[in-house]
Amino acid sequence: MKPIWTNSFDGTPIVSPVIVSYMSQTSTPYLIIASLGGTIGCLDPRNPSHLVWMRNGKMPVFSKPLLYMDSSYKVNVIIAGVSGTIRSFSLVNGNIDCSYECLKN
Repeated sequence: MKPIWTNSFDGTPIVSPVIVSYMSQTSTPYLIIASLGGTIGCLDPRNPSHLVWMRNGKMPVFSKPLLYMDSSYKVNVIIAGVSGTIRSFSLVNGNIDCSYECLKN
């Protein structure tokens, strides 16, 4: 059986679950991907060779990305990396909305 499509993303293993989001503004299904290489990205499965956006999170990600909608109905992606850094990315363009580093004590 051959896959319908593939995307090598950043070339590093992907061990966190891939999540599907529907943007309320466009009703477009997007796949949110996080890798051991520290890359976070958004892929449109209708055109899988082109990433909607890709950002270097600078930390391996093992956990499932979390989606949340803020009070202005903007959808965000929360990523928690192994370094203890938690980042929030805009689902629309991948811009970092918030970054928090947990204390190491």
